Amino acid sequence: MARIVPAKPKTKTDHGDSLLTRLQSEIGDETIIFQNVPSTGGLLCMAPGKLPVVVRCVETVGAVDLDAQEITTGHQAVDIPDLMAEATEASQGHGLGPVGVIVLSATECARSSLPRVDGIAEAAVTPDLAEVAGAMRVQTSKLSVADIEAILQSLAPGASAYEPGTVTKAQANWRETLPGEQPLPETAVTSPAQVSTEKFRLNDGSPKRVQHLEKMVTSLVDNLAKDRDIFAAGLAVDASFVGASDAFLPVLLVAASEKWSPVVAKVGRGGFDVRLKRDTEALVGFRVADVLASSPYLLFMPIARVVRAGETGEGIELDNLFAVFSRWLQKYDLGDARIEDVTVSIALQDLGGENQD
Repeated sequence: MARIVPAKPKTKTDHGDSLLTRLQSEIGDETIIFQNVPSTGGLLCMAPGKLPVVVRCVETVGAVDLDAQEITTGHQAVDIPDLMAEATEASQGHGLGPVGVIVLSATECARSSLPRVDGIAEAAVTPDLAEVAGAMRVQTSKLSVADIEAILQSLAPGASAYEPGTVTKAQANWRETLPGEQPLPETAVTSPAQVSTEKFRLNDGSPKRVQHLEKMVTSLVDNLAKDRDIFAAGLAVDASFVGASDAFLPVLLVAASEKWSPVVAKVGRGGFDVRLKRDTEALVGFRVADVLASSPYLLFMPIARVVRAGETGEGIELDNLFAVFSRWLQKYDLGDARIEDVTVSIALQDLGGENQD
């Protein structure tokens, strides 16, 4: 999750607060989002080495008229030249260099590219939160951790220091109050674990569950990439690397479980279990040993969501999922090499009455 400043939504509008709540949950962990910058209701997103992006949150988009140079949003219009000038001024005021501009709609609308001016590297109107992260990957920037810390202290004097991948205690406390955003309970992962599986059979009695999952994930990633590059572990990789049980698949499944656990907690049904086994030759020290799901569809959905969140104009970038996996290892203290088996149980209500040793 991204850090937000202030530590809870204060964009002055319900749709802005709603978009920010979703955005901070889905964008990269190293990102920091400043509220009401460069103007009330606006967001300024940045991360070390990535393109800073100015986000204008709107409730709805009626039309994008490039002849009139305006975007109709409900009962008013946003002047495109003014929008670009505002972003350019913010860039100059904070020494950001080139920036991106995203007009983010809280309701469905057609995606439209906006004409770019000097200093604007990307500009679009969209309802898709993933395009904010995509814009940040359009080109690199010279922003360092120290640069972002200086900007943080200028906009929020006395705020806790910026550390990529961490949020403040105040933000963590706020997240725990969100409906359906309960953190993964301590009982959801035990080590070692034995999970009763009567209610969770993807293919009862089949020894090929992992192979089926590998094929499904490989096909999904390949179809989404559409011959574009896929980046994981800092390298361009094949879809089969992402789907391999001893390569990137453990990382992908843990990230999917983190995204899906609030949904399962809210609806009280559905879910999946993943059994990881220690493997010193595997990419992340674990390989996928088994997977059990209430249905193939409920396994596919969270995986697809995580992969789609990594889409950019040039391909699919999954590097940020390593931070999610690392945080998961630290949370449950799973770095101990004596731990042989770990089970991630995203089946809170269905397994709630069963014992896990």
